[in-house]
Amino acid sequence: MGKLVRFASEGAFEDAVIEALTLRHGWSKHVLQYPSVADLVDNWARIIFKNNAESRRLNGVPLSEGEKAQLVEQIASLHTPADVQRFLQGMETTIVRDHPDDPEHQGKLISLKIFDPKEVAGGDSTYQIARQPVLPRSHQRDKDRRGDFMLLIWGIPVIHVELKNHGHDVSEATGQIHKYLQSGIFTGFFNAVQVFIGMTPTQMRYFARPAKTDHLTDMFHFTFADRNNEVYESWQEFVKHFISIPAAHTLVGDYLIADGGDGELKVLRPYQIHAVAAVEARMARINRVPLEERATHDHKGGYIWHTTGSGKTMTSFKTAMLMARDKIADKVIFVLDRIELGDQSEMEYRNFAGDQIDIARPNSTVELATELLKGTHRLVITSLHKLGKLTNPDEPYYARTDFERIQSQRIVFIVDEAHRSTFGEMYAGIRRCFPRAVFFGFTGTPIQEVNQKKHTQTSDLFGDELHRYSIYHGLRDGAVLRFDYQQVDIYPGTQMREKVALAKAEAQTIEGAQANSAKWRTYQRYMDPDQVPWVSRFDNAGKKVPGIEDLVPTSNWQEADYQQHVVDEILTNWQRRSQGGQLHAMFATSSIEEAIAYYRLFQAHNQKVRAAASDPAAPRPVLDRELKVTAVFSDADENVGNQQLRTDGIFEILDGYEEMFDLNFDRAELSDFKADVADRLAHKEGYKYITKDQMLDLVIVVDQLLTGYDSKFVGTLYLDKVLEYDKLVQAASRTNRIYDKLIKPQGTIVYYRKPRTMTHNFEAAFDLYAGGNAKAVFVDPLPANLEALNALFDVIDAIFRRSGIPDYSRLPNAVEDRKMFAVNFSQLAALVETCKVQGFTWEKLTYDGAKEGDEPVTVKLTEEVYEIWLARYRELGDGTPGNKDEQVPLDLTCLTYAQDAKRIDLEALDKKFDKWRKAIADNKTAQADLDALLVEVQQCYAALNQEEQHAARTVITMIQSGSLKVDKTKTFRDYINEQLATTQDRHIARLVEATGADGDIIREMLKTFGGQGVSEEVLKQFGRLDKVLGTVDYAVFSMWLSDERGLDLPLIDQKWAARRVMIEFFKHGAMNVANWDSSEFE
Repeated sequence: MGKLVRFASEGAFEDAVIEALTLRHGWSKHVLQYPSVADLVDNWARIIFKNNAESRRLNGVPLSEGEKAQLVEQIASLHTPADVQRFLQGMETTIVRDHPDDPEHQGKLISLKIFDPKEVAGGDSTYQIARQPVLPRSHQRDKDRRGDFMLLIWGIPVIHVELKNHGHDVSEATGQIHKYLQSGIFTGFFNAVQVFIGMTPTQMRYFARPAKTDHLTDMFHFTFADRNNEVYESWQEFVKHFISIPAAHTLVGDYLIADGGDGELKVLRPYQIHAVAAVEARMARINRVPLEERATHDHKGGYIWHTTGSGKTMTSFKTAMLMARDKIADKVIFVLDRIELGDQSEMEYRNFAGDQIDIARPNSTVELATELLKGTHRLVITSLHKLGKLTNPDEPYYARTDFERIQSQRIVFIVDEAHRSTFGEMYAGIRRCFPRAVFFGFTGTPIQEVNQKKHTQTSDLFGDELHRYSIYHGLRDGAVLRFDYQQVDIYPGTQMREKVALAKAEAQTIEGAQANSAKWRTYQRYMDPDQVPWVSRFDNAGKKVPGIEDLVPTSNWQEADYQQHVVDEILTNWQRRSQGGQLHAMFATSSIEEAIAYYRLFQAHNQKVRAAASDPAAPRPVLDRELKVTAVFSDADENVGNQQLRTDGIFEILDGYEEMFDLNFDRAELSDFKADVADRLAHKEGYKYITKDQMLDLVIVVDQLLTGYDSKFVGTLYLDKVLEYDKLVQAASRTNRIYDKLIKPQGTIVYYRKPRTMTHNFEAAFDLYAGGNAKAVFVDPLPANLEALNALFDVIDAIFRRSGIPDYSRLPNAVEDRKMFAVNFSQLAALVETCKVQGFTWEKLTYDGAKEGDEPVTVKLTEEVYEIWLARYRELGDGTPGNKDEQVPLDLTCLTYAQDAKRIDLEALDKKFDKWRKAIADNKTAQADLDALLVEVQQCYAALNQEEQHAARTVITMIQSGSLKVDKTKTFRDYINEQLATTQDRHIARLVEATGADGDIIREMLKTFGGQGVSEEVLKQFGRLDKVLGTVDYAVFSMWLSDERGLDLPLIDQKWAARRVMIEFFKHGAMNVANWDSSEFE
């Protein structure tokens, strides 16, 4: 870490960064100071001319103003950041030549080279810094702004950087960028910006430009780290390793992905960048050896170990794309493990590739052979199944394929999910047929010595580990979620041990064992955990010592009563674990027979729900709602004894699925059904905006979908099977994809079969794959999390108390206190959701300690106080009055949650109000008791926003003064709404008086928005804002501006002022126009 210098100002920090970039890190020393957009366009035009002056292009004649406008319009008209990235990757564009000094080309299309992702730090590439560029106003009456600096490659502004000095959080820098984005500043020529960076002297975040700005989030803000995944801690390191040359050019040219599906631009995380670079470096070394001279082991390119859920498939596919684009190989074969998963992902791959690479995906083994022999596609996606058939001597394709001719090409295999798909005879056959090919593997769970298969480890097949990003790193960085594994004992432990002991003693009862000394000794031995443990182990000689759970007959786990108890446990806890049905679940069983049996039990539950709904006398189901359940399993990989049972079960499952979703599938071909289940569970493609009635709740599997399948909407995995090492980590990782952290704070795994063995397996597996840091992988148990919740409560409570606000009715005045509240509350909100999933409820505030004998934990936070704090956090999103230069760093996920979850227990509020009202009516009530009851009412309405609180206080004051006679038929909320309506009418009247606008239109618009505030973007939709502005009487408004504000504005400024007034009015859901801030017009 470089020496940390304290900067006197943000400008001094900016000086230091630009000096480092220009003097030491490859950027031009000629910094463009305070450039306008026109200056930057002229600069770009000069660079284009320099790179295209030859006769077939610009013919020695610079660009005309019209030709510059054509080029800018091409960038400005691109609809999404992904479109811009594809434009840059195209490297060339065309214009119609209109310059009179070039008559040879006038009126003709000419091609211009504008960018080259491969021409790094040389050739025609130009690297410039635009310092304090003018960011043009988005509206005529708005003001221009200045950004900190932009990085220009080939004259195009592709990276924008905002800085904050010491004492500021990096979220303030990224928050500034978010404000710029929402203001519509990055348009026109600045539509080209691809990456944003926020930086302080000790923190840095980077993110790709989002396609939409209405719901910005910090979920995809990344911190750069070194090859060993250690985060850089000083600005000098950020600058040197991330935005130096060649790093910045490579970032824009190689490490962005333009998703053609949703228009989003994706930027690789640090570990993905290092992995791609490692593979390219290894391939460059291999390519130095001629193809015909490659030795036996030159095929071992290496493998990438990136934890499951960290975007490994995107990394592997981006690697394949770059190899194909840069012609590092003649054929790059991207190998998927499952046919169904290939179907699920193909569209995503094509969207990722866009126009850069033409992808071949052969539909059959014959087509694959033809593509390898004669095809022109450099990138081929195929399945291991097709490759296995092609290279199997017993298959007809083998003899008909000219492998010698194929081998004359430089072939690279990129194998996704390398931990499983490459083991066995299939891999050996592929290697035999492609002896000169190079193999790279990508895996989240490499096979190691302790869990090797057929004495083969991942390194034996692929060679060296090229880069590692273990689950420990993923959890540390927030790239994946932690796990909460929950052991459920369907059979009580003592009962299970006793059954085994009696069976081994060959006795029916304890009394029977006691009657025989030998049987009694055997019984006692198996009842003693020190002699016979719960979990099997190996002794010093390497001999397996069976544990109790391995001695329990398998039939015990297949009994109908056991299975019903498993289903009841799932149903009992469904609402909690699924967050009220917002998350889905998977349920893995040990066999297809068991999967079918469980499917039928869930259908029986649904029948009970329907029966209870139609007949009040019918038995009540465990869960009062139906679950949408289906099951999928593969044809080849899962063993089943009863083929007829399997066939009947599949048809029954298909019938149920078709009835649920009004679909129809061919019974002879199940791949479409499996693909639909996979897509629906992941909300992919046609199911991206799926409604609740079209969602699956639970998918039952045996092995299918337990590896290589991604759905961030899967929150819980239920296991009625025993897994270990790589298979367990892979299965558990179906739940660890990042989603909204306040809906899905962790992945939950619940297991039933051999529960103590599975607990041991969890710890052993994650210890192996987390580098000895298994404890960091799992969330703390509920008692520990409740203690942490109490600690956060104390911090937040102290913030309000020292500000003299013990009832939390408003935010503290001091910005530092608001910042502390913002940071701590976002942590508290996430912890509350974690605790809820683990079993915490507001109705119960005291819980047992973590271990027997520990003190119970009593939660200090009540639901009432939590609702009040939510309201205060919501108010932070409206800004910090009086401190325009200070920003409170907000967790955008938490803010969205607070805004969407505007909740208050109105029933409790009304009850407390009614209690106070009755006490007032009773003349015998002591004043002290009246005061105490009023405090309860005030505490409850503190969860309302400030305007609602004001209305509530007005109602209370009116009742106390006798000016309001209480109507017993009205609730407190009724009175508050009446007061708000009166206030709103008063606000409307004042607005009409000030502007002359149509009051009826204003009322109708407020009604449309439910009386709630709306953003400027929503207000502009469907011409709403223009409609109300069209009714403004500017003679009236001009007079109001003059009389009330002392402003004498021209008509154009009056129109802009009216626009600002209306936006502020509707933003607040109606406001007193007298409070409008007119300072920008003074």
